[in-house]
Amino acid sequence: MVQGPSEEAIRNIANAPSLERQITTLRQLKNDIVGHDQRKELVVKHGVIKALIDVIAATQKVSGKRRTGDSNGTSRSYEQLEWSSEDEGRLQAIQILGSLANGGRAFVPPLLAAHAHTVLLECLAAAVPPRIITAALQALRSIATSARIEGEDGEQITLDLFGSDPAQFAFPNLQQQPNTSPTEAARQLKLAIEIIGVSATTEAVRTQLTDSGVLEHLASILASHALASRHFDYRGSANSFPPPPPTDTVPAILSAITAIISGSNFRVQSFILCRPICELFAHSKAQNGESHPFSSRSGAAETLLPPLYVPSTKSVSHVHSSSAFPAAKSLQPTIGRRPGGGVKLAQSTVDIEHANAVCAWMLFMARSMQGANRLTALRLVALLNNAINASTELVGPRSENWQRAQEREKQISMVAIPLAVQLTQVAIEGPSAGASLAEEREHREIKESACDVLGALCHSRVEWQTAAVHAGAIKRICSLLKKTFDNVTASKPMWSARTNTNDQADAPESCKLGKRGLPAEFRHAMRCRQSALHAAAALAKQEDPHRQGLMEGGLTQCIMDSMKPFPADAFTTSSSNKTLVTPKDGNTIPVLLAACDAAMSLSRSVSSLRTNLVDAGIAQPTFELVKRHHDIEIKMAATDVISNLLLEVSPMREDIIAQGAVAVLVRHVKGNDVELRLASLWALKNLAHLSSKEAKMQCLEELGPGWLVGAIQGEHSHNPDAPSNGGGVNVWSSALAGGSLSAPNAAGEQVDLLNPATSMDVDEDDEDEGDDDDGFSQGEEGDGDVIYDESSGTHYQSSQLRSTLHQPAIPLSSTVMSADRQLAGMRQMEQDPALKAREVDICIQEQALDFIRNLIDDPELIAPMVDHVLQQIGSEKIFSLLTEKMSPLAEVGARPVFYPQQVILAAVHVIVHLSASSPRHKSLVIAQTPMIRAWMRHFTCEDRRVRVMCMHAANSLTWVEDDEDRDAARDRCRKLRELGVESIVRNMVTDADLDVRQRAKIVDWFVHDSPHSPADDWEPTINEEGSENTRDNEAWENVEATIAAYERAGYGVVR
Repeated sequence: MVQGPSEEAIRNIANAPSLERQITTLRQLKNDIVGHDQRKELVVKHGVIKALIDVIAATQKVSGKRRTGDSNGTSRSYEQLEWSSEDEGRLQAIQILGSLANGGRAFVPPLLAAHAHTVLLECLAAAVPPRIITAALQALRSIATSARIEGEDGEQITLDLFGSDPAQFAFPNLQQQPNTSPTEAARQLKLAIEIIGVSATTEAVRTQLTDSGVLEHLASILASHALASRHFDYRGSANSFPPPPPTDTVPAILSAITAIISGSNFRVQSFILCRPICELFAHSKAQNGESHPFSSRSGAAETLLPPLYVPSTKSVSHVHSSSAFPAAKSLQPTIGRRPGGGVKLAQSTVDIEHANAVCAWMLFMARSMQGANRLTALRLVALLNNAINASTELVGPRSENWQRAQEREKQISMVAIPLAVQLTQVAIEGPSAGASLAEEREHREIKESACDVLGALCHSRVEWQTAAVHAGAIKRICSLLKKTFDNVTASKPMWSARTNTNDQADAPESCKLGKRGLPAEFRHAMRCRQSALHAAAALAKQEDPHRQGLMEGGLTQCIMDSMKPFPADAFTTSSSNKTLVTPKDGNTIPVLLAACDAAMSLSRSVSSLRTNLVDAGIAQPTFELVKRHHDIEIKMAATDVISNLLLEVSPMREDIIAQGAVAVLVRHVKGNDVELRLASLWALKNLAHLSSKEAKMQCLEELGPGWLVGAIQGEHSHNPDAPSNGGGVNVWSSALAGGSLSAPNAAGEQVDLLNPATSMDVDEDDEDEGDDDDGFSQGEEGDGDVIYDESSGTHYQSSQLRSTLHQPAIPLSSTVMSADRQLAGMRQMEQDPALKAREVDICIQEQALDFIRNLIDDPELIAPMVDHVLQQIGSEKIFSLLTEKMSPLAEVGARPVFYPQQVILAAVHVIVHLSASSPRHKSLVIAQTPMIRAWMRHFTCEDRRVRVMCMHAANSLTWVEDDEDRDAARDRCRKLRELGVESIVRNMVTDADLDVRQRAKIVDWFVHDSPHSPADDWEPTINEEGSENTRDNEAWENVEATIAAYERAGYGVVR
């Protein structure tokens, strides 16, 4: 039995006859419990936390004034304050609270129940000596750190440390207080920043820290460090920046900024565009004003970052491979290339030159650091780089901004990724012999985070993934991953004092310990495993050779072992039976999510599906997670994997269906979680593709025609009078009531998520810039076309887009105002619940239409399945739904507002399959005049996919099935000609896209030149040999090729 302070000794803390006796008791208590978790448990159960809070609160009343000054506003000198007995008692009590918090996760709930964090925050706001401020900050940091420890279920304690106004905590503690020694002030600054970084674990806290100005203040401290370190040739006034922080505080600043901005492009851009950063770069340009000091083309960059040559055209490459710089090989074949000949370029959302410079600055800081500090800086580089990529557009490769984007991307490939891979090697090697405790702690941190940072750096570009592979990342990742399954030796026995001193049911919450976290050794193994799986998922995202290398390194079996959750009673049983729980016995929720992510990356490969994954039997544990796991995020991640395992090329499809996949997915589709509904509907869509007739009919029957129609119509009908489901927000009616379906975009311009995609036109005429504040230009002929950013999936009004190329110099105040406008739009796009609900609703509509398409996609079953679908849903209902999805939602001025392109494309896909069925179904389609007229409006859509599918549908309608179908085909061609399809198709013969041109020629031939054409003036042509040409041979060959390609086409979508 553990001997410790008795209940009587704890009662004497509050009832001590004198302050000296109280202080003596507190000191003895502190010495007894430091480093002894069992004694900490005992004193908590005896009510020590309440007694300590009373001591702090009692002495707090003595010095209740704010430490920024007394009631008259006069600054108080702490050096002149005599250290009193009350101060000593309060210091001892605060230190004991900090020691209890260091005991781990179980001690956080009783501390929070007693409002210990609130009392400590009040100490920071009172006129108290610096020693008490430092002790309170240390205790708060201990509470925040222990709250982040994962429980046995992988969850963390939600800690609302700052309340509604984080600035009340941050600003007084991020500034040096009067009459505080520099050493104490530096210590307090570092502690306050570490508390911010550790506490920013939820979206709510991160948003509060951003809105209250804490993020901007941290940026200003970082900027002052850059000035003091002479990173910039600054020509402005430095008075607007705070005093520079100590060098050892910079990693904590980077970590806090990273914690705040993670998970949100808006917050990342808030950091890039905040006033201190803008001022730093605006006043640090070269004298000619042409480039930032961190641009790879500037002279200053030669001493800060390696000079990396980027060719001005994508056909020239001067990058050579070398053993000293292995990442250079990744740029040889793919430098500057993008699908479709375009490149990513920030134009309307962010100043690419400024963003690149900020990213290069952070990369320079990463190169100047070592160990765990370098990892912290590289993680911030990854966040900045990914946010810049997400805020860019596709443009041609010869622009100046394309060159600037290439500079940043090349710096990531050649500098950042090799540094991250090098740190993975450090993680493998381990600390040197005779390393200190601090060095061992730093190595553990590197081992837990190195792979995670590498994955964050390279997950969005195949060039970066190739750079990591060429630098040797695969063997290091696989080695680290395998080591996480080794048995670990617990430094402390898995024994609990609670078996002898159980919590009393009627005891106050401050006397009840919370759930234990995982042992430190287990947490370390789980974090390393999660990190390695994230890196593996990033490397396997796009390239089959990368997947093959990872699977040869043993990734598949590691994924299988990582998909097993801990049994519910694993640690309880282990504690009672004194048996050892090994890392192979299960995984926490973050590890399960990472394993699903890695499995989804591997399942994108047909070769992997048919070999390694099926041999490993990955379908069984994945489907078990979908069916039985209690966590919604796990179900969604596992469902994404199942979506790929249900493709027609997967040999695991039938086994998954036999286990009851249809019923499970339908149950999730009809559940309350919209994200899980979307993932499950996607999986059902893939299941229905080229499946058996029985499986298709089962899917439709269990899903229900009524639910399917409701999903296509949308939860939020565009009818203003339609009620919203479940009391939700009717985003359609609110938008239509305002006369527009648009919202501000990232530049503060009008964004319409429901408009069709057309070309990204940039109006370079700046004469009318700023004429209209509402996002619409009046009286400008041809202005106001709806344009679409395919990379971000958002729709814009072109009247407000202006070129950012060759802009004249503008005052900093105008730049900051423009940045504020951009950020306001980005905030709304990220945080507006109505916009988010509309986006998910649109995705569900798309998947529901694709589900119908896949029900009728099999050429062998198309006619009976079309009959079945029309019978179950109703032919009139299906055609009215298709008409609705292709018709304008509203008219804004003279411009029609359509559904988003993905919904229109899905509707046209359904028409393609209906038109490819029997002649009876073709005639049924051609008889739907309202639908045909709505469909015709999208023949000239800017998205080539829509135009190609429109040509496919027209092809199918004019196709002659057999001799008996000739008269009906002639009638169909005549109907299309009467509706005006012929003139539209003839104009599309000169389309910019080759696929569209060829199909347009075929349709034109059928409508005008074929033997069954309705043209009254049709006559057979005479060739050179004097015989009749009954058909154009070249066009007919194209027809046959088109039909063959169509029959081979599949519509299963890999996630």
